Amino acid sequence: MQRGGLPTDYFKTENSMKVNLLIVVLAAWCGTAVFVTAVQNDAAKFPGDGDIVIADFEQGGYGADWTAEGTAFGEGPVRSNLPGCAAASGFLGRGLADSRLGGDASQGCLTSPEITVVRNHIRFLVAGASSAGKVGINLIYDGRVVRSSMGPTRMFYVLQPDEWDVSEFLGKKVRIQIIDHSSEWMGHVLVDQIVQSDIASIQVNPHRELAAGGKYLLLPVSDQGTFWANITLSSGNEVVRKLSLALAADKPDWWAFVYIPNHSGTPLRVEIDKLPAGSKGLENIAASSDITGCTPYSDPARPQFHYTPRCGYMGDANGLVYHEGVWHLFYQHSPFSRSLTFSVLNWGHAASRDLIHWEEQSDALPSACNERIFMSGSAVIDKNNTAGFGTNAMVAFSSSGGESLFYSTDTGQTFKVWERNPVLNHAGRDPRVFWYKPGSHWVMIVYDETGGKQRNAIYTSPDLKQWTFQSAVDGFYECPDLFELPVDGNPDETVWLMFGCDNQYLSGKFDGKTFTPDSGSPKLKGSHGWYFYAGQTFNDAPAGRRIQMGCLKVDYRNVSFDHAMSVPLELTLRRTEDGVKLYSWPVRELEQLRENRIHFPDITLRNREMPVPGMNADLKDINIEFTIPSGAATVGIKVGGIPVTFDAKMNELICRDVRAPLHPADGKIRLRVLADRGILEIFAGDGRVYMPVAVPVLSEPGGVSLFAQGDRTVKADLVICEMRPPRSR
Repeated sequence: MQRGGLPTDYFKTENSMKVNLLIVVLAAWCGTAVFVTAVQNDAAKFPGDGDIVIADFEQGGYGADWTAEGTAFGEGPVRSNLPGCAAASGFLGRGLADSRLGGDASQGCLTSPEITVVRNHIRFLVAGASSAGKVGINLIYDGRVVRSSMGPTRMFYVLQPDEWDVSEFLGKKVRIQIIDHSSEWMGHVLVDQIVQSDIASIQVNPHRELAAGGKYLLLPVSDQGTFWANITLSSGNEVVRKLSLALAADKPDWWAFVYIPNHSGTPLRVEIDKLPAGSKGLENIAASSDITGCTPYSDPARPQFHYTPRCGYMGDANGLVYHEGVWHLFYQHSPFSRSLTFSVLNWGHAASRDLIHWEEQSDALPSACNERIFMSGSAVIDKNNTAGFGTNAMVAFSSSGGESLFYSTDTGQTFKVWERNPVLNHAGRDPRVFWYKPGSHWVMIVYDETGGKQRNAIYTSPDLKQWTFQSAVDGFYECPDLFELPVDGNPDETVWLMFGCDNQYLSGKFDGKTFTPDSGSPKLKGSHGWYFYAGQTFNDAPAGRRIQMGCLKVDYRNVSFDHAMSVPLELTLRRTEDGVKLYSWPVRELEQLRENRIHFPDITLRNREMPVPGMNADLKDINIEFTIPSGAATVGIKVGGIPVTFDAKMNELICRDVRAPLHPADGKIRLRVLADRGILEIFAGDGRVYMPVAVPVLSEPGGVSLFAQGDRTVKADLVICEMRPPRSR
């Protein structure tokens, strides 16, 4: 029997001494912890028959014979977790060695006294995140590093079992050394439970051959992420693919897949670097002619007119670009995990000819085990061949070891790595690149933390390869965007808008090198609440349109995917009584999904709730206009039991935990609500207010009702359309 992905005898024992509740907490790339999973470990009985404890880090200090140097490890073990740091998990008991005492920038070394090797194996738990050789746990013999481990670099804070075969050092003196020589972001190491043992609990390089046949490889995934496997797929002498995932030891939570079209005629070798003894993960991997185990696109738990990948975690919108009639949506994607905690980040890819019917493509920038991750970025079409990759080459930029360049000559189906990457080294990430026509040069706006600041930095380039710093604007965090919009559609009056990941923006002027915010203009909200994140607009959209999409942070349960994209939003600037403001509205193409339109005119409401008959579909496009009399209290609409409320006394729109200011225009308020599974996207004032909200996925479609509280009569005009699910995926 196994629990949490580890064999029950991993720490074989006589006496029960420790029980640990594994708590996996993801500290999001932007903001606070957003994901928690709990798994009860087996009672870890320690030491076992003949096992020798080198260090369990349960005492108040490291002990007189251990030597701590630098600032990383402090004077003693960390008790459970460090304040201000993401929670560690996978350790046993209450203590562990944790190099984050001074933050990721702190460095140091923790060295044991001399130890005589009297068992064939040294086993431990370890997690690390940095470049190989800079952090980890080492075995020192005769002044040399003879064994080393840093744990899976994508697990960050989740300690994993590992071990060394030390039989060649039997009877000899060695030392254990835990090092953190990294000052990089996410540069740290966590270690616990170092023991000598004669039990080998890790299989090294286990493999099996899969017979020819099937174009998909099905992979059993554990959402608990308790053992991270690096897998190499090869055919003959050729490596077909490298990938990493939390491999389920027994029954998977869901099945991921890899497209292997060339496997149909040749055997495929599947090799894993390390695997706990007793794990069924390798034997459960299978070739198939169909994708099974992923949540179907038609599943009642999956949103329908909001894009979701077939399986895996989806994050920031990346590389949005229009080319030759096709809208390309790239996005942060971990195809083998539903959690950013356990993610190796790729660039996912979907394409559409109408912004509504999306076809999921193979991942455009796939990570290869621990070699590279592809963080947020952007893509452009090099129409004038300024970079020399060919006319109309698609050029992508991602934070991957600096700001790095990748190019495609087949419209984004495959990308090549530019051999002289990175094109830019700086303290930051998330490059957003576009062509500045008046100056005939490229612009990169990129999040930057130089000098401890949080700001958007601006660089320019003639060829996408050589970049020159020009200016910066403080007060922005991650995933920037910068673009120009006409006011009320007038091309002779335009305003530039600068955004951060939270979709807040400044208006101003831009001369190709410097963004100058409008005097006295505060940051304004492009969306209300916290469900819309890291929006980006399409480069080269036709007819001067400015189309934005962003990640909706909706946590879906018991399915093979997580998060969804917003519907595509058309952005415009309009002059109002409060100045020029941004308006967001669903693209007109969405209307092609409408059917079964029902109109309810001349509704009157007074201190009551009125169910709307005949409207129990779960996919809806709702438009309603309320006439608000003086002295009214609250009015609104319930969709699937979720109230969208206008508080007439506070002039505020409210849905669940999100609020936005809203003032009637000519005594009326107009709302549009797009209802999909797990999502309400609410638009008020013709788009001046955009409020996306996560809602429960209902087992049965919910109805619609209108309500008004107070003794004033409210009039309403309601139009509801059912929404037909798009058929392309």
